[in-house]
Amino acid sequence: MKEKFIVTIPVYKSGNTKLTKYISEINCNTLIVPQISSVRADPSSLAYHISQKYNKSVIITINTVDTNLRFIQSRILGAELFKLNNFLITKGDATSLQKSPEKQSKDSKAVYEQTTTKVMSSINQMNKGYDFIGNELDSKTNCVFGSTIEINQNEIKYLNLINKKIKLGSSYLVSNPIYDGCMYNSFVKNFNKKFSYPIKIPIYVSIRMNLPNDSFYDQNYHNYKKNFESNKLNAYIKLLTSLNHAGITNYNLVLSDSNNDKESLKEQVMIANKLINFSKS
Repeated sequence: MKEKFIVTIPVYKSGNTKLTKYISEINCNTLIVPQISSVRADPSSLAYHISQKYNKSVIITINTVDTNLRFIQSRILGAELFKLNNFLITKGDATSLQKSPEKQSKDSKAVYEQTTTKVMSSINQMNKGYDFIGNELDSKTNCVFGSTIEINQNEIKYLNLINKKIKLGSSYLVSNPIYDGCMYNSFVKNFNKKFSYPIKIPIYVSIRMNLPNDSFYDQNYHNYKKNFESNKLNAYIKLLTSLNHAGITNYNLVLSDSNNDKESLKEQVMIANKLINFSKS
């Protein structure tokens, strides 16, 4: 992908399409529809609605935690009927850390039938015209895919995993939120040293747009929290500037539904647009 910015949107507990009106105000052409570890609107159905109503490119998230490979490939074939062929392959969380212990005990059990790299391999097989057990499809798929990366991980085993994702054909990587460009540079340096070649696909570094309210597991956020509590827009511009200086060129701006708080979402979209416009100046 060539876009400098992509935006991850919230997915609601409702099929009410009025809740997606804010999408028309996002100054970004490519959106990620996440797959949440709670009951939400189906990502593929929502992606189709967005592509038709708002003329946006959409990336559909597929979490391996929730389903088996037969269902994943069926979902991909269904999405291709509507010319949706870009998928973000992630492991996903077995349960939301935000759920109470009581609700976690009632939650669905994790599937994890296949790893993310197995799913990527199966998509490559579909692009050659075969399903995961070798049955011939009626036609070859034309899928592209990306995956996730945790910039703070530098262990050899993890570097090998990212290298495998790239070799399997990932077109892009989406990172966890970070607030220190040194963390990014450390990962890139360790990767280059291990494999003697650079990462040539874009890494979209995530920035949460709901700070300081949505950061309970972000890396190093505690060092920057006060900045976002005082002058939020200025803190975001400073963060973007510092990450740019570290050599980061691609970003994933993550919007949060904030329990259906329309004013919060409106503010998030406004700040996201200002960051996108700031990067063009």
